Order: sequence, then structure tokens, then C-alpha cells
Amino acid sequence: MVRTTLRDSIGKLIEVLGSEETEKIIEYIVSTSYEETIDKKDISYLRLRSNKSFETHKIIMLLNHYHKYLLFTEEYIATQLDQINEEHRNHRKSKDQESTVDLKFFSFKAEQKRLQTYFPNILRTSLFIALCSFLEDVIKNGINSHKSNHKFKKLEEKGNVESAKIILIKEIKIKDIEKLKWDYFINLFRIRNDLVHNGGKINNSRKVDLEAYKISKDENEYLVLSKEALDFIFKESIEFIEQFSSLVIMDL
Repeated sequence: MVRTTLRDSIGKLIEVLGSEETEKIIEYIVSTSYEETIDKKDISYLRLRSNKSFETHKIIMLLNHYHKYLLFTEEYIATQLDQINEEHRNHRKSKDQESTVDLKFFSFKAEQKRLQTYFPNILRTSLFIALCSFLEDVIKNGINSHKSNHKFKKLEEKGNVESAKIILIKEIKIKDIEKLKWDYFINLFRIRNDLVHNGGKINNSRKVDLEAYKISKDENEYLVLSKEALDFIFKESIEFIEQFSSLVIMDL
């Protein structure tokens, strides 16, 4: 409870004041008011916990920014699509051409295709891949900075996330770490690998339950990422990283 309260309190300070100002406040408290009454070991512990709290909060804050960027951009694209649809309807009515085709029609269809298909697909795929890279870095760095002095190493015939799971459970032996949704993210990276290395066509993710990620596939077995899928995956990722940070990064 103390751990959570301290982390949350420092997190709120960072939100309001920014990390630099918060660090100054903590440094001032440590070096003046409490210097005579707190043991040096406690001061060192407070500084370490403060640094870890900054690190954890920044990670969660960045993930939330990614998520908000997704929602904002999806909304912007949808608004632009509504706007060109309305413009097209007005154009057809003004020209009394509801049953004819003109050059304006072809321009409209091209822009509609971009807003309905191309732009959303680029957005979702790029954010999905960026999210996976971010998660991978957090997990690796969490292991590398742990007090046990273990270093992340990719195990033979295992992916990075599966390797991390094995290291944390069998080597570092962090309590309750096995309760995290590891299989969900191991499979998430199989989907990621198909997007990066197989042009989005199903291969490594063939045995993955895509419905668990709200991801579908088209008639040619290409992965289809919807707005709902990315929204759901971001929420799952934020929850996972919060739990991972609490168990690994904040394990002092």
C-alpha cells in the first residue's frame, strides 16, 4: 500500500509540475528538512524509489499518449470522411447529376478510398508495430535494471517476450510475475511479426486466436486491424505494463 501510494503521489506531481520540477522538490526535501531525522540508508532508498517512480510514470504516460493519439487521429480521419461525403452530396444535388458521373466523382472516390482504407490502415499498422517495440524495450530494460543484476538474453528458439517470461520466472524468480498475461503478448508479437516480415499476411499468427485481439482477416488471409482492435490492445498493454512495472521496475 505504501509503495502504491508513493508512486501515485509522485506520478501526480509529475503530471502537474513535470518531472524536472518534481525531482527538485524531492531533492530539496531529502537534502534539507529530513536530512537530520532520516537515516542515510532511508535517504538513498527514497531517491532510488523516486527515480523508479519517475521511470514508471513516464512509461505509462507515454503509453497513454500513444493511445490518445490513436483515438484523436481516428476521429480526425472520420471527420474528414464525413466532410467529403457531405461535399459530394451537395455537389451532386447542385449539378443535378445524381444519375451521372463526372470528373468530380472520380476525385471523390479516390479521396474516399484514402480516408476509408489507406490512411486508417497505415495509422493502425504503424502504431501497432510501434507499440510492440515499446513493450519490448520496457520488458528488456526492466530486466536489465533489476536489482538482481540479471541481463536480458534471447533464449534459443524463443521470442523476446517468451524469453523475458522465462528469465523473470525461473532465474530472477519475481513473486507473482507468472500471473501476468504473458501468452496474450507472446501471441501479440506473432501478429506483429506477420505485419513486419510477411507483409501483413497470416503466417506466424496462424494458430493465434485473432478474435481475442478483435483482429480479423480478409479473403486473402491478410490481417485487418480495426479501430476497436487497436483501442482494445492499447488498454491491455497499459494494464500489463502497470503490473509489470509494479512487480519488476519497482522491486527494490
